[in-house]
Amino acid sequence: MNHQHKGYRMRIVTFLLALLLPSIALAAPTVSSVSGNVSGGQQITITGSGFGPSGPNIVLFDDFSTGSVGAVHPTKAIIGSWNSAQGIIYSDPALSNGRGVRLIKSSLTEGSAGGLTSVVTFPVTQEVFVSSTAYVPPGYKFPSASAPKTFPDQSAMKHFWLMYGSNGYSDSTKPDIVSPTWTSRVFYRVASNDPNLWTFDDQGGSAGENIAWEWDKPVRWTLWAKGNGTSSAGTDGMFQGVSASWGVRGQSYKDFKPWFNSEHTVKGWDRINIMGYARSGADFSQGHNWVIDDVYVATGPNAAARVEIGNAATYTACTNLALLTPSSWSNNSITATVRQGRFASGSKVYLYVSDANGNVNSTGIPITLGTSSTGGGDSGGTVTQVPLAPKNLRIQ
Repeated sequence: MNHQHKGYRMRIVTFLLALLLPSIALAAPTVSSVSGNVSGGQQITITGSGFGPSGPNIVLFDDFSTGSVGAVHPTKAIIGSWNSAQGIIYSDPALSNGRGVRLIKSSLTEGSAGGLTSVVTFPVTQEVFVSSTAYVPPGYKFPSASAPKTFPDQSAMKHFWLMYGSNGYSDSTKPDIVSPTWTSRVFYRVASNDPNLWTFDDQGGSAGENIAWEWDKPVRWTLWAKGNGTSSAGTDGMFQGVSASWGVRGQSYKDFKPWFNSEHTVKGWDRINIMGYARSGADFSQGHNWVIDDVYVATGPNAAARVEIGNAATYTACTNLALLTPSSWSNNSITATVRQGRFASGSKVYLYVSDANGNVNSTGIPITLGTSSTGGGDSGGTVTQVPLAPKNLRIQ
């Protein structure tokens, strides 16, 4: 009889743990303090809990603050290097450090048909996190459009093109993912040239809905793709757009669809083209323009773990977000270099930490750029789910 009672007690404990464990897995990071000189290029220390044991492997970060305006941008980036750099340094006060890179071909340089493409390569991986700003400056036209502030009636633009091999975009045995892409009628969040994947996430609706596109103002687009072979289980990811009018919009993927199919001879990617594609005929000399800035690429496990600053006290309300670049990461402490993005010194911003599963402290830590900080604390930044008392459970 005692063994019987012991068995029931063990089942009850197991049942309660099963209820509690999902809340532990979903717990967001908690930030308790931020210290250091919160200025562009300076290091800060973030303390708290739930950050995860390891941070991202950043293969490239570039805000194009080096190189001469009007020249081809250098292959060496702020962190890492471009495998192929074919953009033109472009001066614009709306961008980080007042400059970015123009990626539409012109007479200034030889560009392949379809526009200039800058390429980042890395060891084959099933997980990639990439983010950058996209921008059509005032007075210029969207690639292939006939007039400013209009979209063309043909497929004309692919911003990120993630692939395996230099011909992965055209070879169905090699995986490719595009995000986002203008398809002649509407933006798709995530698409592909490969069968069964080409409409991975069709946005639907009217042009601009949920894609966060903004005329005359920079938009930040982010893609996280975490594969698990051809299985949908364990396949995660996110598409996110951030703009002045829309705030944070996007879609998260959890066991949604596999990023790879059975035809792919390699289940992984080894490069990303930014921009991925502009239709032949889109030319700066004809008034078309496509500018990128603040390119950030991380690969491998923990690629989605990151530190950001935003302009609102809650993450989803931010209309401007900038990624910092961590150099050390543990469950309780992060050291990161401040990247101000499009924020000016003196701006009040809020700091956010996301773990490798994309969970973020929903309440930001207020800090002021250009000052030394020893404050912080986000007592309201996480929610702990308390399991309900079990119903219809009889103890004998």
